[in-house]
Amino acid sequence: MTSAELDMIAPLDTPLPPVPAGEVLTPSQWITFLAIADTIVPAIAGPSTQSINDLVVQLPDYNNAIQKIQQAVPADATSDAVQKYMRDKASSTPGFKDLIHRTFGDYMRADALKGIRVVLSALDTRVGCYLLTGYSTSFCLQPVNIRQQILQGWSRSYFPQLRQMAKSFAAISIATWVKQNSAINPVLGFPRAPVHGKPGKGFVYNFLEIPPGEDQEVVETDVVIIGSGCGGGV
Repeated sequence: MTSAELDMIAPLDTPLPPVPAGEVLTPSQWITFLAIADTIVPAIAGPSTQSINDLVVQLPDYNNAIQKIQQAVPADATSDAVQKYMRDKASSTPGFKDLIHRTFGDYMRADALKGIRVVLSALDTRVGCYLLTGYSTSFCLQPVNIRQQILQGWSRSYFPQLRQMAKSFAAISIATWVKQNSAINPVLGFPRAPVHGKPGKGFVYNFLEIPPGEDQEVVETDVVIIGSGCGGGV
């Protein structure tokens, strides 16, 4: 099946509801959180890159990583796809911050979010950062390799709170990045639609488009079917 045919039968992206109203994190807390996420899912670059926000590795190691990925990816994956996969980081992924906002605002317990906010605020102060990291420099101003050492230290800490904090940040960042990132599918060889077979004859459904909001929506109908299965096809 050609790429044009795959695009025709690929599912349409379902728009997500707006992010919750209000502030789940302050601007400085967002900066620190995204620095943590970019430490867990960093952009990997060769020694020619001077940015502290990229994980810079030696050229032989970088080329070796590229070669290993190219040996493992599907045959139709291009070198540009591999390079994009290496260069993507959590905060550069479209929709990453909005999905984190939605997760914190809609699905996280208030006490858990409060704990995260306390830690993020502490990492932006000299005293708090020194107590949590051993450095007086704010976490977000450290290069990625130092940030990784800090998170690895938390994961091996004698204090269970630090171990749990490292585990939570990693789980939230990786899960959100995998859901939103478009560079990972070509590398994994996982298309958005089946590559074999042809779509059969479908039924033209008429869907109600209810806009987001807090007001009640009244729908008049003769029959309501609940739990009809995948897609509501009955």
